Amino acid sequence: STGMVKKGLADASVTMGSTGAAMAAAAVVLGVIKGIDRPALGGPVIGLAPSSVVLDLGTNVDCRPAQMLSFAVIGHVLARSLWGIESPRVALLSVGMEPGKGNKIVQETTPLLLKSGLNFVGNVEANDLPQGVVEVAVCDGFVGNVVMKLTEGFGSAMVDHLRKNLGDKLSEADMEALTAD
Repeated sequence: STGMVKKGLADASVTMGSTGAAMAAAAVVLGVIKGIDRPALGGPVIGLAPSSVVLDLGTNVDCRPAQMLSFAVIGHVLARSLWGIESPRVALLSVGMEPGKGNKIVQETTPLLLKSGLNFVGNVEANDLPQGVVEVAVCDGFVGNVVMKLTEGFGSAMVDHLRKNLGDKLSEADMEALTAD
């Protein structure tokens, strides 16, 4: 299906298979933008902030600062193209908002983002993501995948909890709304 996109016979490719294989196929068949050496998996992790994207969500678990910068550029382009946000706020996902907080990759990526010309607003913490504090949150795939899996698990557990404790008090329509994707 990636070949069909390249030939102009399809606008997108969807897979139910391996995410890594789909990303590799896209990079090989479609190529990457000059200056971007690896694609990134991203998306709105938390439904309360549908105009926020977290990059990377698991494709690149060990990253260099230059790759983190490229994820920020990808997120910037996505927010401008899909959501029409002229100057998307870009941040690094870290353990604290203060400058200098974070692991080595966050600390080494910060100066690159400061010089990038992007609307880099510093660090955000995971609890900022549901608030839509930024449009683009950048992290390596290890951190992003942990955030995504926790969010998925929490959502599922919350629905189960509500069903168990409020099920007999909710209408059928309320129950359907809770389970709607």
